[in-house]
This record gives sequence, structure tokens and C-alpha cells, in this order.
Amino acid sequence: MPYEPQPDSLAAQVVGYFRNNPDEFLTLDDITDKFQLGTGRSNIHTLLARALDSELLKREKDASGDWIYRAGAGLKPVAAPVFERKEAKKTRGELDPAALVICDDPLPAGRASPGAKYVPVFAAMKPGQAIKCKPEEVTRVGHAMRKWIAQNKLPFVMKLQARYHADGQGRVWLLEAPAEVKAPKLKKVAG
Repeated sequence: MPYEPQPDSLAAQVVGYFRNNPDEFLTLDDITDKFQLGTGRSNIHTLLARALDSELLKREKDASGDWIYRAGAGLKPVAAPVFERKEAKKTRGELDPAALVICDDPLPAGRASPGAKYVPVFAAMKPGQAIKCKPEEVTRVGHAMRKWIAQNKLPFVMKLQARYHADGQGRVWLLEAPAEVKAPKLKKVAG
């Protein structure tokens, strides 16, 4: 059975580093710093001896005569993961980066308002009418309508229902604002 270093040992950490970085090398100082070896450089060779014997690591001297470690002939590097494009889920809040499109549209002069795209629809509505939409779109359309009403200081309110009983589709109603009800003044009772 091939040798595999004990988990969390210095040998396991160094072998793991070279599995992910097979073309790199580490000096004794690199090993001490990278793997926070509290004992210093003095016993690195001893701690890595078995990984050297099993050819998971290779030790050699560099041009200046310092010891360096590299991936050994017996070390199998980690294969690069193969990513397959999957069908993007159509759930609220998730975005498929592959569906994004790059274009050269000029920047508009004014501040863009996401609710502005609904303005022609809202302006064509009469109080009491509703917009029929998908249940997951109700909140977005309702928010845009509420903002349109507030920005234009219109005497309307918005009500929404995620699933209308007749067809299961969502509804966003434009309704007349209720008249303000003034509370009657209470008479003081002599006591």
C-alpha cells in the first residue's frame, strides 16, 4: 500500500501543497513560514523523510546551496476540475452569468429608474383595474407601482395578491385612495 502522510502533519501539508502546485518549489524558510512550523527549520528533513522515501517529495540544493523541496515522481497532482454547463435554474434571485449579454449602448443622460419601464402601463390603467402577471413578478410590479404613485403624488393606492383564485396568476390593483376619516371629537364629561 502506498504511503500517505498522516492528516494535519507537516508532510501532509507539504504534499498537499505540491498536489495543487506541482511546478513550484519550497525552501526551508518557505516551509517554516507557510505551514507555521513552531520548531523552526531544524527538523524539517526528519519530518519529511518518509515522504521523500516514497517519492512524494524530492529534495535538492539550489544554485546558492540551500535545500529546496519539489513534487516527487510518485506524487499525482490534483486534476483540474471539469466544469459542465448545466441548465440554469429559474428561481427568484439567481442569475445565470451565461445569459448576460455585452452591448455598446450609450449611458442615458438621466438617472435610470427601473420602475420607468412600467410607467406606460400604469398610466393607461383606471382605478379598480389590475395587472395580471406571474406570481413571482407580483412583488416587483407592486413595488414599481407604489413608487410610481408616490413619485407622482397620485391619489391612488396599490394592492396585490400573489395567486388570484380564478387562474393562479398574480394581480396588482390600482385603487382610489380611501378618503381620510376624521375621528369625531369627544366631548368632555363633567365628573
